[in-house]
Amino acid sequence: HFEFGYLHFMKSIFIIYVFVDAWAWIMHRILHTKFMYRNIHKFHHTFTATFAWVAFAVHPVEFAMIQSGAFLVCCLTSVHIGAFMLVGAFLGYHAQVQHSGVWLEGEFFWNASSKFHDDHHRLFHVNIGQDFVLWDWLAGTLRKKTRVYSEDRFVGEQEKPSEKKNQ
Repeated sequence: HFEFGYLHFMKSIFIIYVFVDAWAWIMHRILHTKFMYRNIHKFHHTFTATFAWVAFAVHPVEFAMIQSGAFLVCCLTSVHIGAFMLVGAFLGYHAQVQHSGVWLEGEFFWNASSKFHDDHHRLFHVNIGQDFVLWDWLAGTLRKKTRVYSEDRFVGEQEKPSEKKNQ
């Protein structure tokens, strides 16, 4: 049974947006494990100075992992096709804004700024989220100014500057 009213359209926007963003965070976090980063995701991070097309400069396995969320939300729920297309277009646009190399605030209060993702490319294993900062806040992967980050220090391996001096 399918619903085609405005309420279904609005509900579909919310379901698609939250599901796809949470899925993308989970897949992106998996891509930042040692094996996946070194063998799959590192190519994307060769672009430390980002520009719009970097959003789509990814390994085919990475592309399939992240994009499978859009496929799953359609298989698991009854969403409005118009809402799916609208959210998909916005997420593609927002991915390019995040990789633009230009400092821009998020389009909505819940969107991460482009600096959030620029820090991800510069510092590697932090600020993993695509749109919502919420997932990084919940998982403890938000950038902390008191931590030392590098490409070879994965989540949980970052240290405070004072810890580094004591070694």
